[in-house]
Amino acid sequence: MTAIMVPANVEAEAAVLGSILIDPDNAIAKVQAILEPQHFYNLKHQHIYAAFRHVMQRGEHIDYLTVTTELQNQRKLESVGGALYISQLINAVPSAVNVETYARMVYDSWRRRQVINLAEDVAKLAGQHGDDVSSAADYIQARLQELIYAPSTTAPQFQSFAELASTLPKIEWLWQNWLPRGFISLLGAVPGAGKSLLALDLCRRIIHAMPWPDGTPNHEQQNVIYVDGEMVPQILAERAENWNIDLTRLYLMLPNPNDCLDLTRHEYQEKLRSMVSALHPGLVVIDSLSSIQPKGENSVEDVRSLLAYLNDLARTYQTSILLIHHLRKSGGAQMRLPFDMGIDDFRGSGHIIAMARSVMGLS
Repeated sequence: MTAIMVPANVEAEAAVLGSILIDPDNAIAKVQAILEPQHFYNLKHQHIYAAFRHVMQRGEHIDYLTVTTELQNQRKLESVGGALYISQLINAVPSAVNVETYARMVYDSWRRRQVINLAEDVAKLAGQHGDDVSSAADYIQARLQELIYAPSTTAPQFQSFAELASTLPKIEWLWQNWLPRGFISLLGAVPGAGKSLLALDLCRRIIHAMPWPDGTPNHEQQNVIYVDGEMVPQILAERAENWNIDLTRLYLMLPNPNDCLDLTRHEYQEKLRSMVSALHPGLVVIDSLSSIQPKGENSVEDVRSLLAYLNDLARTYQTSILLIHHLRKSGGAQMRLPFDMGIDDFRGSGHIIAMARSVMGLS
């Protein structure tokens, strides 16, 4: 007898869960109309989806922190793969736009599994000679009717942009037209041009509610987190002292002793997430992209996961993230005037530029 392969689309299940984490308010409503926890094949996905619903039913916002806390309280966090797996789900899908399509894939796989289960039941009933055949046939027919006319088999509904646009939140700015909240901003220059100095000057303006470089007023004092991947806190300390920066609002993230700061590692991602969650900073400076990850910069695969993490961090806590990056050394970029600098001058994959809402070049 040939074994029947169990229909399951685990990738679609992960995409559903990732979509909810990316856009919980819109995605969960669409998915709930289609899926129940038992529709997921993967048991840990059942637990995670059920946790989403429990968080929502309590009136709380679904995000990384509330979901991991819910699973921890249920003593199921480790069984679903820990907090790391929850954060990885965000990278399972590029956006939440197709969440209904993913949910119907999951539901379709569940229906197929039910048909297989029904076929096995039919085989068992047929082998039980003492039973009334008519009653077995009635049972089979009733089960088939349930599967054929299940309420979630309606045709997919597609939103026009007119419907979608009204649900999109407006972009908020820390510094108007330069540093958006909830997004990554990219600052690029050749080595020695003063990227770190400019970044610290922005920190000073945020901490002391000083006007922005273009004269725009800034009325709110806020905390700042500086992720020093270059590992030269002495330079930052000297500059901050010379500028009389209030150090009680400036928080430095450094690597563990005898280690390098690697934001592709779970322990450092969790450390930064905890700092952002507790301090509510106006700005997080990452100095620099090349120093906080050991992989290359020339392919999407090298940077996608890290940039997705940073985008999620900015979006979840509505903070601005300034990512410092280097320009290519070739072509005399250091000597060019600012208006002659383009996105092609940035080093590495074009995906780095694509993931940033604001891109700035320093000459």
